[in-house]
Amino acid sequence: MKPLEDTDPRQLGGWRIVARIGEGGMGIVYLGVYLDDDPPLGLLESMTPPVDPFFEAQIGRLNPPLLTPWNLVRRGPVAIKTISPRYAGDPSARERFRREVAACEKSHDWAATGRDAAHYRHEGFDLRDGTAVLPMFEEGPRFIRPNDAPPMPIARGEEPIPWFAMQYMPDPSLAELPGLGIELDCCDRFRLLHSAAQDLSWFHSLGLVHRDIKPSNVAYTDNYETILFDLGIALDSNNVPLTTVGAVIGTVAFMSPEQVEGKPVGPASDLFSLASTVVWTVTRKSPFSGTSSMATMYAICTAEPDLAGVPDDLAMILRQCLDKAPEKRPTAAKLAEVTYEGHPSDCPGRKYSTPSIGDIEDARWNEALRLCGLD
Repeated sequence: MKPLEDTDPRQLGGWRIVARIGEGGMGIVYLGVYLDDDPPLGLLESMTPPVDPFFEAQIGRLNPPLLTPWNLVRRGPVAIKTISPRYAGDPSARERFRREVAACEKSHDWAATGRDAAHYRHEGFDLRDGTAVLPMFEEGPRFIRPNDAPPMPIARGEEPIPWFAMQYMPDPSLAELPGLGIELDCCDRFRLLHSAAQDLSWFHSLGLVHRDIKPSNVAYTDNYETILFDLGIALDSNNVPLTTVGAVIGTVAFMSPEQVEGKPVGPASDLFSLASTVVWTVTRKSPFSGTSSMATMYAICTAEPDLAGVPDDLAMILRQCLDKAPEKRPTAAKLAEVTYEGHPSDCPGRKYSTPSIGDIEDARWNEALRLCGLD
């Protein structure tokens, strides 16, 4: 995280902005905190169920306010994504923003959040007034770090600078692992592929296609699970496409052939991009490389993937996902099944990284709590 700059806002809606998390081509992501008891009203007010049925079944009714995902996370650090002022006046950018938030909301697994809440109670956490409280903090409610739950966004799209706030996740992305000195072994690589395939299977079952799977958009947790980030160009089968036929959209090194050629993309495109991402995680290079973006795109469409350095059992699975023909690639559900059945029972010479992913998560989480005044 980086300090705020003079031009950065200090408040958005009811959120206090405390630091920068990152910056991209379309905007900036901030760290913030909301300290009022009532949830901020926003774009998703009518889309978010007031009480999830899974909560009712697992925990039962509490005295008002009822336990909801918002009550569970309301005291915690949040990541606030904004659109750059130079794009804020563009109607298509605002529509893409609205669709990104809707995709985040649609893909949120309410049942998983309910299971987490039930787990908190089972393990002896107090859920006073619908807020998770650690027993040792008797003076007031404190936020418990989520157990790899996907972010739940609260958004406001009609303001001069559109923004949405979602639960802060301290997990490092695959792109960050080399710089952190963390190397995944053979067991981790299968777990990574298996978990990401499960995530994509869930996305695809909802009619969503991510379209930008790459190392910086996939986090890997200390629980051997993945979290898919950034749905900025996700495609919902219920929406009319914003881009015209023939438009190339995605990140070049991890595109599928159909993306490069500007053809309609479906779930199989995500499988190609996921395989390229896993190859990069193992070898630190794309399976299709060229001296320029155009050369890389040509290789994606015509060349065989370079899987040198990828273990044979993993390479056999990835090669299927990297088939040029979308219909010949496995579905995400099938990939999850194959990676589960083919997971190595042991990894010879396994070494545990120091620091571990858990160490990185804890350090980032404690820093976020400190900056938000919640430590």
